[in-house]
Amino acid sequence: MKRLFALLGAIVVALAAEAQAPCSIQVLGHRGGRYEIEENTLAGFKSACENGVRAFETDVRISKDGELVVMHDASLKRTTDWSAKAGKNGLPASEKIEDWTYEQLRELRLLYGGKATDCIIPTMYEAALLFAGRAQIHFDCKVSDQLDKNSDIYLLAEATGSKESFIYYYGL
Repeated sequence: MKRLFALLGAIVVALAAEAQAPCSIQVLGHRGGRYEIEENTLAGFKSACENGVRAFETDVRISKDGELVVMHDASLKRTTDWSAKAGKNGLPASEKIEDWTYEQLRELRLLYGGKATDCIIPTMYEAALLFAGRAQIHFDCKVSDQLDKNSDIYLLAEATGSKESFIYYYGL
Protein backbone atom coordinates (compact mmCIF):
# COMPACT_ATOMS: atom_id res chain seq x y z
CA MET A 1 0.00 0.00 0.00
CA LYS A 2 2.89 2.36 0.79
CA ARG A 3 4.32 1.68 -2.67
CA LEU A 4 0.98 2.59 -4.26
CA PHE A 5 0.82 5.89 -2.34
CA ALA A 6 4.45 6.62 -3.19
CA LEU A 7 3.76 5.94 -6.88
CA LEU A 8 0.65 8.12 -6.83
CA GLY A 9 2.57 10.86 -5.05
CA ALA A 10 5.32 10.74 -7.67
CA ILE A 11 2.73 10.97 -10.46
CA VAL A 12 1.06 13.98 -8.81
CA VAL A 13 4.44 15.73 -8.39
CA ALA A 14 5.34 15.01 -12.04
CA LEU A 15 1.98 16.29 -13.30
CA ALA A 16 2.25 19.43 -11.17
CA ALA A 17 5.73 20.12 -12.54
CA GLU A 18 4.47 19.60 -16.09
CA ALA A 19 1.54 21.95 -15.52
CA GLN A 20 3.92 24.70 -14.37
CA ALA A 21 6.32 24.29 -17.28
CA PRO A 22 6.58 27.40 -19.45
CA CYS A 23 4.47 27.35 -22.58
CA SER A 24 4.35 29.50 -25.67
CA ILE A 25 1.24 31.24 -26.88
CA GLN A 26 0.65 31.50 -30.59
CA VAL A 27 -1.49 34.33 -31.94
CA LEU A 28 -3.74 33.10 -34.74
CA GLY A 29 -5.24 35.54 -37.24
CA HIS A 30 -8.85 34.49 -37.80
CA ARG A 31 -9.79 35.31 -41.41
CA GLY A 32 -6.74 37.56 -41.57
CA GLY A 33 -6.94 40.83 -39.70
CA ARG A 34 -10.70 41.08 -40.08
CA TYR A 35 -11.22 43.79 -37.48
CA GLU A 36 -8.64 46.12 -39.04
CA ILE A 37 -9.12 45.40 -42.73
CA GLU A 38 -11.41 43.39 -45.05
CA GLU A 39 -11.69 39.78 -43.89
CA ASN A 40 -10.21 36.99 -45.98
CA THR A 41 -8.28 39.31 -48.28
CA LEU A 42 -4.66 39.19 -49.31
CA ALA A 43 -4.32 42.74 -47.93
CA GLY A 44 -5.75 41.62 -44.59
CA PHE A 45 -3.46 38.60 -44.37
CA LYS A 46 -0.42 40.67 -45.34
CA SER A 47 -1.23 43.40 -42.82
CA ALA A 48 -1.67 40.91 -39.97
CA CYS A 49 1.58 39.16 -40.97
CA GLU A 50 3.43 42.49 -40.96
CA ASN A 51 2.05 43.09 -37.45
CA GLY A 52 3.55 39.87 -36.10
CA VAL A 53 0.82 37.27 -36.62
CA ARG A 54 2.52 34.03 -37.68
CA ALA A 55 -0.47 31.71 -38.06
CA PHE A 56 -3.81 32.16 -39.77
CA GLU A 57 -7.10 30.32 -40.06
CA THR A 58 -9.36 30.83 -43.02
CA ASP A 59 -12.06 28.97 -44.90
CA VAL A 60 -12.11 27.50 -48.38
CA ARG A 61 -15.06 27.26 -50.75
CA ILE A 62 -15.27 26.15 -54.37
CA SER A 63 -16.56 28.10 -57.36
CA LYS A 64 -18.79 26.65 -60.08
CA ASP A 65 -15.74 26.00 -62.27
CA GLY A 66 -13.74 24.31 -59.48
CA GLU A 67 -11.53 27.18 -58.28
CA LEU A 68 -10.71 27.03 -54.57
CA VAL A 69 -11.47 30.43 -53.06
CA VAL A 70 -10.94 31.94 -49.62
CA MET A 71 -14.33 32.83 -48.16
CA HIS A 72 -15.98 32.15 -44.83
CA ASP A 73 -19.64 32.23 -45.87
CA ALA A 74 -21.31 30.04 -48.50
CA SER A 75 -23.31 33.14 -49.41
CA LEU A 76 -21.92 36.26 -51.08
CA LYS A 77 -24.42 38.55 -49.29
CA ARG A 78 -22.57 39.58 -46.13
CA THR A 79 -19.04 40.09 -47.45
CA THR A 80 -19.40 41.32 -51.06
CA ASP A 81 -21.28 43.86 -53.15
CA TRP A 82 -23.31 40.97 -54.58
CA SER A 83 -26.66 42.75 -54.10
CA ALA A 84 -25.61 45.58 -56.45
CA LYS A 85 -24.35 43.24 -59.20
CA ALA A 86 -26.37 40.02 -59.02
CA GLY A 87 -28.34 39.23 -62.16
CA LYS A 88 -26.76 42.12 -64.10
CA ASN A 89 -24.29 42.09 -67.01
CA GLY A 90 -24.48 38.31 -67.32
CA LEU A 91 -23.70 37.65 -63.66
CA PRO A 92 -25.70 35.02 -61.75
CA ALA A 93 -28.58 36.11 -59.52
CA SER A 94 -27.74 33.42 -56.97
CA GLU A 95 -26.00 34.43 -53.73
CA LYS A 96 -24.20 31.06 -53.49
CA ILE A 97 -20.49 30.94 -54.32
CA GLU A 98 -20.92 27.52 -55.92
CA ASP A 99 -23.19 29.08 -58.60
CA TRP A 100 -20.53 31.56 -59.78
CA THR A 101 -17.42 30.88 -61.87
CA TYR A 102 -14.19 32.35 -60.58
CA GLU A 103 -14.16 34.94 -63.42
CA GLN A 104 -17.63 36.04 -62.31
CA LEU A 105 -16.55 36.17 -58.66
CA ARG A 106 -13.71 38.51 -59.69
CA GLU A 107 -16.37 41.06 -60.68
CA LEU A 108 -17.43 41.36 -57.04
CA ARG A 109 -15.72 43.55 -54.46
CA LEU A 110 -15.38 42.68 -50.81
CA LEU A 111 -17.05 44.90 -48.24
CA TYR A 112 -15.54 46.61 -45.23
CA GLY A 113 -17.81 48.52 -42.90
CA GLY A 114 -20.65 47.86 -45.33
CA LYS A 115 -18.87 49.62 -48.21
CA ALA A 116 -17.29 48.09 -51.32
CA THR A 117 -13.50 48.10 -51.43
CA ASP A 118 -10.98 47.39 -54.19
CA CYS A 119 -10.38 43.88 -52.78
CA ILE A 120 -11.51 40.77 -54.63
CA ILE A 121 -12.05 37.22 -53.38
CA PRO A 122 -8.62 35.55 -53.34
CA THR A 123 -7.93 32.02 -54.44
CA MET A 124 -6.54 29.44 -52.06
CA TYR A 125 -3.45 29.36 -54.28
CA GLU A 126 -2.88 33.11 -53.86
CA ALA A 127 -3.24 32.84 -50.08
CA ALA A 128 -0.89 29.84 -49.85
CA LEU A 129 1.66 31.64 -52.02
CA LEU A 130 1.49 34.72 -49.78
CA PHE A 131 2.12 32.66 -46.64
CA ALA A 132 4.87 30.40 -47.98
CA GLY A 133 7.88 30.84 -45.72
CA ARG A 134 6.18 33.67 -43.76
CA ALA A 135 3.42 32.14 -41.65
CA GLN A 136 1.47 28.98 -40.97
CA ILE A 137 -1.92 28.77 -42.64
CA HIS A 138 -4.84 26.64 -41.44
CA PHE A 139 -7.32 26.12 -44.28
CA ASP A 140 -10.75 24.95 -43.12
CA CYS A 141 -12.39 23.30 -46.11
CA LYS A 142 -16.14 23.79 -46.28
CA VAL A 143 -16.42 21.71 -49.46
CA SER A 144 -14.29 18.66 -48.74
CA ASP A 145 -16.72 16.31 -50.47
CA GLN A 146 -15.95 18.03 -53.80
CA LEU A 147 -12.16 17.62 -53.74
CA ASP A 148 -9.62 14.90 -54.35
CA LYS A 149 -7.99 14.99 -50.92
CA ASN A 150 -4.94 13.09 -52.13
CA SER A 151 -3.93 15.32 -55.01
CA ASP A 152 -5.59 18.76 -55.23
CA ILE A 153 -4.47 20.10 -51.87
CA TYR A 154 -1.07 18.40 -51.81
CA LEU A 155 -0.26 19.70 -55.28
CA LEU A 156 -1.32 23.20 -54.30
CA ALA A 157 0.87 23.13 -51.19
CA GLU A 158 3.77 21.80 -53.22
CA ALA A 159 3.29 24.32 -56.06
CA THR A 160 3.27 27.28 -53.67
CA GLY A 161 6.22 26.07 -51.60
CA SER A 162 4.04 26.06 -48.51
CA LYS A 163 4.06 22.37 -47.50
CA GLU A 164 5.87 23.11 -44.22
CA SER A 165 3.38 25.81 -43.19
CA PHE A 166 0.20 24.27 -44.57
CA ILE A 167 -2.51 22.69 -42.39
CA TYR A 168 -5.71 21.62 -44.06
CA TYR A 169 -8.93 20.64 -42.28
CA TYR A 170 -11.54 18.58 -44.06
CA GLY A 171 -15.06 19.01 -42.74
CA LEU A 172 -16.08 15.79 -41.05
